[in-house]
Amino acid sequence: MHYSEDSSFTKFIVALTWILDTLHVSFMCHMLYYYLIINYGNPMSLEYIVWTFSASVLMNSLVITIVQFFFAHKIYHLCRRQLRWLVIPPIIVLILVGFGFDIGTVVVMLVNNALSFAFYTRFYTSTPAVSAVVLAEVLITASLCILLYDGGSRSAAPR
Repeated sequence: MHYSEDSSFTKFIVALTWILDTLHVSFMCHMLYYYLIINYGNPMSLEYIVWTFSASVLMNSLVITIVQFFFAHKIYHLCRRQLRWLVIPPIIVLILVGFGFDIGTVVVMLVNNALSFAFYTRFYTSTPAVSAVVLAEVLITASLCILLYDGGSRSAAPR
């Protein structure tokens, strides 16, 4: 590993992802502390979603979006010029759609934090968000597998 040879952009993306993931874990720890320690034996507290759950979903969606854009950038540089505009736009659209639905999920959970309302959130924002993220991941994975297999003869790494 020669991380000293990485560009400052790559180092920035790694640092940002690390910070956002740390915030995600911190928010999850707070949520668990709130439900399991502070409100131990209080089933009425389970009727409302604590704000750190929404913040955790936001941090997680930011990390997913940043990582997917990073891989889309790598696919753009690995892909032949003729195929770039065929491969990259569906990936970018799915990333943006998934992030948009994630933001919608966070907003809906912050506006109405009742657990009974989470049922509607699941069908109208969460399910489309997860579907778009999964489709983007499948396209990114398939693209990278094909590009790295085809480009193996040009790379310095042995097959």
